[in-house]
Amino acid sequence: MRTLVLRRGRAKPLWAGHPWVHADSVEAQREDASLAVASKAASDLVAVEDEQGKRIGYALYSPGSLLCARIVSRAPEPPDLDALLDQRLDAAIALRQRLCPDPAVTDTYRLVH
Repeated sequence: MRTLVLRRGRAKPLWAGHPWVHADSVEAQREDASLAVASKAASDLVAVEDEQGKRIGYALYSPGSLLCARIVSRAPEPPDLDALLDQRLDAAIALRQRLCPDPAVTDTYRLVH
């Protein structure tokens, strides 16, 4: 799995919960053989670390974008993307059903941005 190592001082927003990694914040990239996923395509799952090597989380990677990665998990282990997507879609559906319980008022809402 690829690991993005951030420049000094650029991890603070991510530690505070911000999900986006800016391309100019990335100091280096390395391949980490100890992490199971090994692919280099766009939208791959990558690990994100601060300049001291502390793991911030895992992100979906888009190498051609100014916002090159988005944190999707802060768990210690890489997430199963299929299971993560299923879980988040189920949570989104449940939330919208709680917020719009009466189909007479509305039966249409945006599920995913």
